[in-house]
Amino acid sequence: MAATQSGIHSDGMELLIFYHRNPNIALRNQLVELHVGLVRKIAHQFSHQCAEPYEDLEQIGYFGLIRAIERFDPNQGYAFRRLPGKRLPTRPKLKLSDAIKN
Repeated sequence: MAATQSGIHSDGMELLIFYHRNPNIALRNQLVELHVGLVRKIAHQFSHQCAEPYEDLEQIGYFGLIRAIERFDPNQGYAFRRLPGKRLPTRPKLKLSDAIKN
C-alpha cells in the first residue's frame, strides 16, 4: 500500500505542475478528487474542536483545496499537502462565507 500512496503523491505533483502550466477546470477537478481524503481528515479533526457541523467544515475544506490548487506554485518549493488545511476555520464562530472570502 505504501507504493500506491507514493504513486498517488507523485502523480498528484505531476498533475499540479501540469495544472500550473495549463490551468483548466477538468484537471483541477481531478486534483480535488485526489485530495478528498485530506479534506475529510482535516474537517473531521476540526469538527471535534468547534461547533460547526462536519458538512460545513468539509465544504469549507473543498473551497480551500480549490484555492490552494489554483494558487500553488511548484517553483516555490513548498509541499502542497500543507496548504489546504490553512483554509479551514480556526475559530468556532467563523461562518462559511467568511472562510470563502479568505
